[in-house]
Amino acid sequence: MNEQILSSIFAHVLGVDRVGVDESFFDLGGNSLGQCGWFAAINTALNANLTMLALFDAPTVRNLAQQLESTSAR
Repeated sequence: MNEQILSSIFAHVLGVDRVGVDESFFDLGGNSLGQCGWFAAINTALNANLTMLALFDAPTVRNLAQQLESTSAR
């Protein structure tokens, strides 16, 4: 479920139709301005508490979903 939500948010922020789970936010043209929109949208949609650095550690939908799952499992 998180992968679908994250993919939708990535696509919206990047202005593309869809984003594959293994495509990097930055390889798809994401930048710091897009990162601000991404950050707010994900924290709101998933009731998460991600920092701006999370995207550098986990730049793909799959990596970020795994990071969110491991954080919520603690």
